[in-house]
Amino acid sequence: MSSSQTPDEIFRLWRDSMAKGAESWAKVLGQGQRPDVYQFWRPFFDQGMEAWSRLLTQGAAPDLLESWKKFQDAWIEAWSKVLTQAMGTENFAAALGKHLDQHLSAIGPARKQMAEVGEEMLRVLNLPSRRQVADLAELVVALESRIEALEDKIEALLHRERPAGD
Repeated sequence: MSSSQTPDEIFRLWRDSMAKGAESWAKVLGQGQRPDVYQFWRPFFDQGMEAWSRLLTQGAAPDLLESWKKFQDAWIEAWSKVLTQAMGTENFAAALGKHLDQHLSAIGPARKQMAEVGEEMLRVLNLPSRRQVADLAELVVALESRIEALEDKIEALLHRERPAGD
């Protein structure tokens, strides 16, 4: 392998990147007003309890699928609002950008290392690499073009040499 970084160093870079990303997310989520978990879940439980009480007092059997669908719809709507609000902040954009930068800086050396290992394995197994196959295909296409050009020239020469009556 021609890279100066060992797998342990690459793994350490990746681990540090993940830790920094987690710290960035914690900072973003920790800034501003803390979400009230009870406020988030209270509408679901209140709506569910109200529906169940109404059904039980009426003596009707509750429709579980309908109740579950309403719960799911309300849950999705609430999460949509929370995530839209959180993702619309500058802090979120900054944290996401920082996380992506750290991820790319950690994954770049690892990807390069893996490519080098793959090339070395193919060389040891005496198999062509993707680049070598692509180069060969390019040569074949160029050779086909030259053969077609020669065929056209030969055909033109044959037409010139034939008498007009043949």
